Amino acid sequence: MKLSWKDYILSHKDREAYDEGVDLLIQSIIDIKANAETNFLHLSEHPTLVTLSRSSLKKEAQLAFFHSIRKSSLLEKNYSHFALVGMGHQACTMKVDPREIFRLAPKRRIPTFNDLMKCGSLERIQALVPKQTMAEEKLESHALIPPLILEAIVELDSLNAQDILLACIQKIQSLKKVEPRETQIPQEETTPEAPTEQIDSWEEFTEDDLANLSETAEDKRSSDLIKQQKKKVVKDTNPGLADEPKEDDTFDTEDRYFEQRFSRILIFLWSVIHEGSSIKPVHITICNKDSTLIWLDSIHEKCLGPSLPPQPQTMLPPPFPIQMNTNLGLDSVAVAMTKLSDAWGKKIEMEVQEKEEREKKKKEKSFEKLSDVQQRTLILIITTEDDTDDTLPSMKPT
Repeated sequence: MKLSWKDYILSHKDREAYDEGVDLLIQSIIDIKANAETNFLHLSEHPTLVTLSRSSLKKEAQLAFFHSIRKSSLLEKNYSHFALVGMGHQACTMKVDPREIFRLAPKRRIPTFNDLMKCGSLERIQALVPKQTMAEEKLESHALIPPLILEAIVELDSLNAQDILLACIQKIQSLKKVEPRETQIPQEETTPEAPTEQIDSWEEFTEDDLANLSETAEDKRSSDLIKQQKKKVVKDTNPGLADEPKEDDTFDTEDRYFEQRFSRILIFLWSVIHEGSSIKPVHITICNKDSTLIWLDSIHEKCLGPSLPPQPQTMLPPPFPIQMNTNLGLDSVAVAMTKLSDAWGKKIEMEVQEKEEREKKKKEKSFEKLSDVQQRTLILIITTEDDTDDTLPSMKPT
């Protein structure tokens, strides 16, 4: 069975390096001070690294890979920038502009990584608004997707930004459970206990020691009751907190491991949803020139294997033979011309009859529109004209 581009990228030897160190890879590829062509050149050195950008459709995203710099034809002098689009068995070569991929959008307030990870539904993603206290940052027009996140994206039926963001959040949540990282959990400050001497037997246990233990146990119970009461008050005054994920499912501010790897992806998708006017689309143009198609076929054969053999075409049965009678004499031609003339005359006669009938119906409709007095007067005039004798001399003035 022939491989697809999805299978090739997800099973590539560089996958582990991309999954573990995508944040360091981004820093080595993208240089804000460098121009877009230089960054695209660095990106072309990693053919299986997928870029996610906004498409021309509203709130839709697009995936591209195998970025390369080459001439689209032998006659061109300048080099062009290309990328492959399509995760199936056959990809398309698209011409792209590096300036659209690596441009920065104006500064905007963005939500925190922890706030994004709390979104468990499309409704919460749509309602998520950054806090006013957050500092403004410049937004990127793309995101680099590691293979483990690509697994969740390619399973979707559409490339809507909201669906992709929800799938990424759920994927990262599952990764946290599978890949727990050691974090420093802040411990509550406790007052140091005074050193106590070890009691060898219950005989040395005095009533004062018993009273101290009773007071310690009572203080602990009181502290637990106070904590429970505080939680109840907060829950009653903020009903929305009841729907928040559990602490095990959220990412605290001290766990920077997942934030460094995936925050760029989540922020980009959130920006496409809420800051669509700021995130400009990356326009792609299909290139079907002969040299480009030859290069695409070589890439397919190198990465996915030889192309499938052409399917045999179904042969249709030969048509029935038509015998042409070429022994037609002049008499037959005359008969055919006579029949054609008769048919043409009948056609003209029928057209004249139809025209007369239409005029007759038109007059009848006009007569019906007249009043009764007008109809009687018109009938009387027509009858008088019919009874007049044309042989009688006409009266002429002298």
